[in-house]
Amino acid sequence: MDAEEEKKSTAESTDKQAEASKSDFETELSKQNVEDTKEYANKQEYYKQMLPNYGEVESPYIWRIGFGRRFAAYLLDFIFLSFLLVGFSFLTNIMNEMTFFMSEIGNDFQSMEVFEEFNNFILRRFMPFYLAISAIYYSTEIFFAATPGKMILGIIIGDASKKNATILQLLLRFFVKNISTIFTFLALVTAMELFSFLSSSLGMIIFIGCFGALSERRQALHDLIAKTAVYFKDELKQFQSND
Repeated sequence: MDAEEEKKSTAESTDKQAEASKSDFETELSKQNVEDTKEYANKQEYYKQMLPNYGEVESPYIWRIGFGRRFAAYLLDFIFLSFLLVGFSFLTNIMNEMTFFMSEIGNDFQSMEVFEEFNNFILRRFMPFYLAISAIYYSTEIFFAATPGKMILGIIIGDASKKNATILQLLLRFFVKNISTIFTFLALVTAMELFSFLSSSLGMIIFIGCFGALSERRQALHDLIAKTAVYFKDELKQFQSND
């Protein structure tokens, strides 16, 4: 019986020693954690003093394409579209007609009749032609999520959440971005001053809205409305594969 009590007492003593050791270990660990935390905080403060931007959270919009590259794509599209317009102008004889009117104006620049004929030519022949070619050219943003200029620079339109843009988003974006052109066409067809006013007013709003690409979000007005953004094509593919 004494042996059993002694064995029991020894076990209890061992348990107490183990608990004490555990408590001491936890206390030491807690102290070490506090010291590590203080050391970490001191290092953070030191780094902040040495590096002003240290510790800043990375912008969630950093993967989007900003104003510069998008403007470069626009310039490329402007050049390509100009060549297309000149080429089709020769094919459809519009360029010859324009050259004729310009020569007539040069010979008789005071004739209001010549100016009126030239103005009618611009409104009835050249503008519909220009609007049609432009609409076809920029409709590539609906079918391919990029214009030829964007394709050359390796950028593409996507959803604002780094996914592929839907066809509805691309249609809405195209409609908003080209709303001025649409009202210009309506003004030509109907000869209503209201459509001309809307075309110029909305065109100015969209133009100013394009500078939204300079903001942190890197979205123009038409991007904000359609909930889209522009990315590098390869990076957008990478986002999809990661999902």
